[in-house]
Amino acid sequence: MTIDLSNKQVKQFQQLAESLSISPQELVRAAIDDFLLRQADKLMRALSLSEVIKLHEYVTNRLPGRVPIKSGSERREISARSQ
Repeated sequence: MTIDLSNKQVKQFQQLAESLSISPQELVRAAIDDFLLRQADKLMRALSLSEVIKLHEYVTNRLPGRVPIKSGSERREISARSQ
């Protein structure tokens, strides 16, 4: 994979790598690894939230006296007691 960087960006990477006593290539690799890990973490949190929403919908659908409400573009149902 090849990417184009401006002279300023190359110089900034070189200076930062030098201050960390690593090669610019190692710095780029570490930055990419960090980015990918953060994206994976965001995905896992989104999937976890999705599971919580599904569980909430399942539970509220089983409760008597549920009242449908709209929240943004999603339709959710909550129990009448919680309003």
